Amino acid sequence: MNQNSWAERRTYIAYALKGVTYLPHYTKPVYVGPGYPEHNLREYTAGELEAAGAQQIPTALFVRGPKAAKEVE
Repeated sequence: MNQNSWAERRTYIAYALKGVTYLPHYTKPVYVGPGYPEHNLREYTAGELEAAGAQQIPTALFVRGPKAAKEVE
């Protein structure tokens, strides 16, 4: 890849809850919110977010590691 090309992106599930978007971590099978890890170390499972009423949002993101959240197929 050169500086003029786009980084590879794939579709993953993100979650939205009360106006806040939670994205899949790059290497862990968890979701993180704004400020992670500088100001907020909290990690969430998909089940925790769904139980709280979060809505799934298919989102194009940079490629995650093999142990991270699964891609949308």
